[in-house]
Amino acid sequence: MDQRVPDRRGKPLARVRGLVARFAAVCGVLVSLGFFGIGAYNVGAYLLGTPTTATVRGCATEKYGYTCASSWSVGGRNYVGKIQGMALHRYDSGALLKVRVLGDKAYTRVSWVVFACYGLAFGLITAVGIIKFASAEWFDPWLSRRPKWVQRVLLFVRNFRDPDGAGWI
Repeated sequence: MDQRVPDRRGKPLARVRGLVARFAAVCGVLVSLGFFGIGAYNVGAYLLGTPTTATVRGCATEKYGYTCASSWSVGGRNYVGKIQGMALHRYDSGALLKVRVLGDKAYTRVSWVVFACYGLAFGLITAVGIIKFASAEWFDPWLSRRPKWVQRVLLFVRNFRDPDGAGWI
C-alpha cells in the first residue's frame, strides 16, 4: 500500500489558511462555551437562590445597557448591591423586583438569557467560519460521513458568494 502524504510545498497560503481556521475555531468554541458557562451559572444561582423582593434604589446607563443599585433582605440581613441580569432593563427608583439570592448576589429570572444569546451567536459564527474557511483536506473527508441533507446545507454555506461582489463589509 502506497500512502502518500499530500505535498504542501509551494502552498504556504493553504497551510496558513488551515492554521488560521483551526485557531479561529478553537477561540470561537472557547468563547462560546465561556458565555454558555456564565449563563448556566446564572441559571443555577437563580434556581438554588432564596426568593425575595429587591427594591431598586436607582439605575445608571453603562457602556452596554444598564446597572441598577438595589437593596434586599434575606434571613434578617440587609444587602445592597447590583442585581445580576439587569443589563437590558432600566427600572424606576422604588420599583420592586422578584429576585433570588445566592450568597450576597441577587439574580433575576432572565439573567442567563444575554449570555446564552452571546454563546449562541459565537457558536454560529464559529460554525460558519469553520465551514467556510476550513481546508479541503480536513473538511471533505469529514463532510462525506454526514447525511446528504447536511452535505447540501454545508456546501451551500461553503460556496456562497456575495451576489453584488462588494464583499460583506
